[in-house]
Amino acid sequence: MILQALHDLYGRLADDDEYQIAPAGYSTQNISFQVILKPDGRLQQIADIRDLDDGKKLRPRQVLVPGQAKPSGSGLNPCFLWDNALYILGFTQDEAKRKRALPAFEAFRDRHLGLEADIDDEGFSAVCRFLENWQPEQAGEWVTKHSKPDALATGFGVFRFEGETQYIHEKTTIRDWWANNHAVIPAGEGGRARQQTCLITGGQASVARLHEPAIKGVNDAQPGGAK
Repeated sequence: MILQALHDLYGRLADDDEYQIAPAGYSTQNISFQVILKPDGRLQQIADIRDLDDGKKLRPRQVLVPGQAKPSGSGLNPCFLWDNALYILGFTQDEAKRKRALPAFEAFRDRHLGLEADIDDEGFSAVCRFLENWQPEQAGEWVTKHSKPDALATGFGVFRFEGETQYIHEKTTIRDWWANNHAVIPAGEGGRARQQTCLITGGQASVARLHEPAIKGVNDAQPGGAK
């Protein structure tokens, strides 16, 4: 009963803008730039969307995005329709990360291309066409000429269509797909989600692969928490 009550309370708070609580499967992240695309996936602009704080300092916008906080560690961990410039563009001004730029971009590209047929949305397909045609080795020259490199140094980026205010990850088709698939754990070769009865709702649901965000204070776990 207590778990069910807490589950219901979370839903009510997430629906109330006053509390600014991210719904399940989402998190609020610092977004510094947006990649603006034409309908065919051609790049229109990389725009700095930071806001002036008291007219003195530029600060990223708080945007609700699919998934939890960016995982730490040395492995490749591309996010879904948002990430930093290293993954989205293969671009970095940090010399120590230059060797990581291409593998990070390729991981981000391959994740999205692998989902295109399943999602079947024109906005998502435009992102895929951009990722197919973007050349990370030209990113430095393009960014220097057409954008503000400091906007890409910190914070994250998202995608948007030219002439629209809605981000591509906010499109209804993509939100519906994410709601049904973000917690899926593959079950062998078929790739089907393993279904079990939820102990809170009593309904059938896909088993979460990991617990996000990480739980801190677990014995023998990393200081950043256990998943």
